[in-house]
Amino acid sequence: MNVAVRSRERVLVVITIALVVVYVLIDVALGILRPDYSIVSDFESDYGRGRFAWLMDVNFVIRGVLSALALIVLVRRGVARSWTTALFGIWAVSSALLAFFPTDVAGLPRVPSGPVHLALAFIGFVAVAIATLAMSFAVIRRQAASQGSAVGLLVVASLGIVFLLALGGAVAWQASGMVERLFLLSQLVWTAWAVAATHPLER
Repeated sequence: MNVAVRSRERVLVVITIALVVVYVLIDVALGILRPDYSIVSDFESDYGRGRFAWLMDVNFVIRGVLSALALIVLVRRGVARSWTTALFGIWAVSSALLAFFPTDVAGLPRVPSGPVHLALAFIGFVAVAIATLAMSFAVIRRQAASQGSAVGLLVVASLGIVFLLALGGAVAWQASGMVERLFLLSQLVWTAWAVAATHPLER
């Protein structure tokens, strides 16, 4: 990999990590600006209805963009290949599309886009959970990162699977918002860690 390519890749890594930080900060800000929504029981997407809905829409797009940038890096490094590239790409696209399809929120009038939002979120969540777990094994198998980082990525991806599987039951426990946020955080941490810790493979 020549110096120019390496420099461009470094820029993508920095932008990806910066956008992850921005995403988290916006989510925290929305939690403060919308105290009427519970971070424990209300889904993050609920911020897309009512006051400051535009800010949640911005965050959806940011998640899509940072995921797309991360995917470019991971493909170049040989970590994401074929079907994992497709799955992570689905996550990136579905994340951005959520901004244009508001969700249904308890206590508010139902909207035609509600089922579409739910379907996009479900597809994206499943896709990224499988992709990050598979790519974590690829990092270990291809020695694309230090042993500590490789194991760490696998642990974070595995936690993502656990949170995703727990999401259905969390609705009954009135803890769906917290479990969803933990799932999203696991994917954001994985993404930032993966682009920062992996390295180009010898071809």
